[in-house]
Amino acid sequence: MYLQEIRSAIERIDKEIREQKTGTPEQLASKLEMSTRLLFHYMDIMRLLGAPIDYDKSCNSYIYSKKGCYDKKFIWSESVEKEALLKV
Repeated sequence: MYLQEIRSAIERIDKEIREQKTGTPEQLASKLEMSTRLLFHYMDIMRLLGAPIDYDKSCNSYIYSKKGCYDKKFIWSESVEKEALLKV
């Protein structure tokens, strides 16, 4: 069950980053109903899985610095469309 909770949290963070509407870390943590520390923990996991997460001050949001998405094994793949990965 714990792994499913991690996956769910990462999917929610991923959605906010893709929409480029995270706001500050504190705002994103509040929106996702978690502590800022836990948010940073999940983002560290995402980075370990290969996600190129950066913070863009000009749009006040976390962004992905390279195109890509998570595959079925939840590993970041660059320059591949999500729909194509899900068909594999």
